[in-house]
Amino acid sequence: MPSDHEVRHQRAASRPPATADEQSVRHVVAAYRDAWNRHDARAIGALLAGDIEWINIVGMWWRGSSDVELAHRRIHETIFENTPFEIEACSVRFLTSDIAIAVVTLSMGGFAVPEGGQRPPGKDRLSLVMRKRDGAWTIAHGHNTPIDPRAAPFDPVNAGRMDVKER
Repeated sequence: MPSDHEVRHQRAASRPPATADEQSVRHVVAAYRDAWNRHDARAIGALLAGDIEWINIVGMWWRGSSDVELAHRRIHETIFENTPFEIEACSVRFLTSDIAIAVVTLSMGGFAVPEGGQRPPGKDRLSLVMRKRDGAWTIAHGHNTPIDPRAAPFDPVNAGRMDVKER
């Protein structure tokens, strides 16, 4: 009997080609990255559902597209003004035909923290809940979490595994 690890790896390896909806969800993720790297809060705002909720890496909770766009505008005028990110991996899973979850592993550039000092470049994991309405996918919820490399060896499920990106 195959292990859970082998089953997950086989599922990832035998995945059918991406559907049009999966491609659209991945396009929204890439558009978010592109808007972030241009520091374009208006373009980020265009990707958001009106009733979005967003939780940032320090637990701030913003509700509504106006507030989430404003928060992105302000952080890109200050601590993230020179901070790019790149997508390392993106997993997409559909809960229904019009609700999808994208889990994005990204490499984030360093940035100045508000209390002084610098956060060095690192990795974050961005969870996005997307909703399709009138044929368009938008971000309905976002939550970004820094990945602590010191904790990785103690992960009770994924420590030492190389296929985590594929899940």
